[in-house]
Amino acid sequence: MKTQRGPAGGTSARRCAGGGHAIVADRSLGDVWVLVAGGEVAGYCAVGFGFSLEFHGRDAFVDELYVRPEARGRGHAARLLDRAEQGCRDAGVRALHLEVEPDKAETYAWYRRRGFADHERRLMTKWLAPASCKEDP
Repeated sequence: MKTQRGPAGGTSARRCAGGGHAIVADRSLGDVWVLVAGGEVAGYCAVGFGFSLEFHGRDAFVDELYVRPEARGRGHAARLLDRAEQGCRDAGVRALHLEVEPDKAETYAWYRRRGFADHERRLMTKWLAPASCKEDP
């Protein structure tokens, strides 16, 4: 089993390949880590970089952390997040953010155990340019 940098192959990655390729091509935008187990892609983690006055410098956002259903329950998500956290530290990131869907209580608790804190805020988004890719309805 190994974690490597590079483009991911999951459904979201295929739908939004343009964005994923941009991160792979320009490491100043973020990074993608792919976990390969048994010669197959088991999952990936994509992180985008930013800058925050509140968090005193460079920050990052876990845009996607995905493990294929048949590969779940083997610690792959933890390995991917560990690798992403180290990659962010190496890139000078001071704070790592993520979002959790409200109905994912188990996932929320897992992130809390890993040191993520809820800031009692809601993530809001306004598209400023046409999206090259959006979730399917």
